[in-house]
Amino acid sequence: MSEKLSETLRCRKALVTFLTVGDPLAWDGQVMDALASGGVDAFELGIPTRLAKYDGPTIRASYRRALGSGVDERCAVSLLQEVKGLAHPILFTYYEAALSYGLEDLMGSAAKAGIKCVLFPDLLIDYPESLEEYIKICEKYNLEHAFFITSCFPHRLIVKLANLEPSFIYLGLMASTGILLPVAINRNIRIIKSLVGETPLLVGFALSSPQQVRLCVNAGADGVVVGSAILKLLEEGFRKSNLKNFVAGLKEALLGGS
Repeated sequence: MSEKLSETLRCRKALVTFLTVGDPLAWDGQVMDALASGGVDAFELGIPTRLAKYDGPTIRASYRRALGSGVDERCAVSLLQEVKGLAHPILFTYYEAALSYGLEDLMGSAAKAGIKCVLFPDLLIDYPESLEEYIKICEKYNLEHAFFITSCFPHRLIVKLANLEPSFIYLGLMASTGILLPVAINRNIRIIKSLVGETPLLVGFALSSPQQVRLCVNAGADGVVVGSAILKLLEEGFRKSNLKNFVAGLKEALLGGS
């Protein structure tokens, strides 16, 4: 049996990269191989949707490319079968979209495809009453549960979420992906890490350089998620060496700390 995602995140600082399912620029075995060989520990796979409430312009463009090539949400879910064997795949989609798709169908299909965890960034913001249902359906399909939060969440709620023993808690550093980071990022991470304790804390939304990654690790993050920066590189044209070197630089910063 392969190692659980939660165990991986507790054992080492993790580099997670985001790819849009069905994006012609990103959904490619060579791209995934380059990322893996550069040191990526887990892959966050985004379902293309027109309901991209918290995604910035780069990821929205990636969704449009996928949708424009004929990969709608149902097709994207079927494509997940192609990633069996990929290191710790995490499915990223909106709870709103999942309800429209069929929550049971989505979670069951994800489990069959080997997905480790399904992360809904809007669950606790727009559907907080569905928290227990989400945990129960994860248990039903043997999926690990995880929570997306922002630094604006009440501290008592963050502590409650950590006590539910998630695989990880994902802190969104900005209101949407790919936006410049604020100066107070290290302070926010320190506060959240003090609240979640031993629960692995991943941070993302706007990370694009080794310096930013190092800042996050030094502040207490257990891992980082990088998406828009990867997609921007791919928009410039796929070069395996460039992509591998880019993620290797992020990984070195992640492991090196200060």
